Amino acid sequence: MKNEFGYIDDKPFKECDTDKQIFSTITIDDEGLEFKVNGINKFSLFDIEKMPKAIYAVDNKLTAITALRMNITNSNLTAISSSILKSDLYFIKQGLLEEGEKIKHFTTQTKIREICYYNDSIRRIFINDSIESKYKLIGNSLKYIKISGKKTKNDKIGELIVDNGNVLEVFLSKGFIHNHQYSGNEQIVIKDNSHFILKFKKGILFDEAYKYILLLDSIIYLMTFLKRRHKRLIIKDFMKSTYLCRDMKIDFEERKVKDRNYLICDRKDSKNTFMSLFYNIYSMNYESKNALFPFLEFDTKQSSLEIKFLEYYKALEYIKLKENLKKGKGKNPTFLVEILKENKTLKEKFFGIQSESEIEEEIRSLRNYYSHTGYYIDNMQLPIPTDNPKRYKTVDTKWLYDVLDFVKVSAYIEIYKLCGLTIDWNSIIHNL
Repeated sequence: MKNEFGYIDDKPFKECDTDKQIFSTITIDDEGLEFKVNGINKFSLFDIEKMPKAIYAVDNKLTAITALRMNITNSNLTAISSSILKSDLYFIKQGLLEEGEKIKHFTTQTKIREICYYNDSIRRIFINDSIESKYKLIGNSLKYIKISGKKTKNDKIGELIVDNGNVLEVFLSKGFIHNHQYSGNEQIVIKDNSHFILKFKKGILFDEAYKYILLLDSIIYLMTFLKRRHKRLIIKDFMKSTYLCRDMKIDFEERKVKDRNYLICDRKDSKNTFMSLFYNIYSMNYESKNALFPFLEFDTKQSSLEIKFLEYYKALEYIKLKENLKKGKGKNPTFLVEILKENKTLKEKFFGIQSESEIEEEIRSLRNYYSHTGYYIDNMQLPIPTDNPKRYKTVDTKWLYDVLDFVKVSAYIEIYKLCGLTIDWNSIIHNL
């Protein structure tokens, strides 16, 4: 959609009234959604200080559009002043408007009953058996190839009780889409169309539903180590209306991801592994989101060594507490000793033959120093507050990075362990 004419307003409208709504040109491209309006200054609606949280629009086919996360720029470079309003999170109602049908915009108060979640990494986790291909070679030449497709039913892979007693059912839908291209030589393009379907027993608002979308992003990341979030969403309400949702901020980052074939489990066990992660990550996220920051915000811009260390230490501390609570135990401040003893080869890789208790003291001291004193270690002498006697650890850059890598890999080992999964640390450290 580029430079189509349409109309916009700061509130939903059922009919387009050119005396009430504002004329605009509409463009949708790889950067997001853009409205361009001439002579905007006479409309208090678009006063920068009063910029609404959402803009509602229709294009020349009266297709309903809702734009969130608005930004505005004013231009007076020509004789006619104009303003450009941009959004990187928007919704487009699917299907043509039937005769006599009212315009219906998606709003932040729309009750959602179902979400179709698309992520290109899904096909790397689950085998898509909706497509079968056969080919014949004569010598080294391809004689023919035959591709056949079959309909597949939505496969329910689990459900869980979520906020306010709502029931969330999770379905896996396998399939494909095909397009004919006639420019030049005729081509048939077949693409995987696997996706998850989330069904809510009770209606849920978009802000609430979005946290489950981000949770799915994290689970797929934990299964593949591919830093790819959802590509698009199809949202359905209780009035049988369907909307396409695009988050261009995520879509832009997704284009940078390079595929690789890694999966933390056997594909035959992908469904059980996926739901085990879903149950446990949801539970932990519900109780303490900040503790799982490295796993939920896996694609954040690289932070400093010190901040990353504190994030993974906090995650590891919380995960071990959850594990202890399951055993009827309480918090253990020296939990790293147990991890070091359980993962001897990992310990030896970073710390050699040094004793577990001494390593734990030094790492915990580093955590306390960063948290209470600051990130600068005077003369690279880290105080170790032991009683007999108090000592100082001479640290260097290599040791600081070794500690970070150890705590990071241990956090992954322990979060998988809490979800009932055993993952070899060599695979983790190699693929992270």
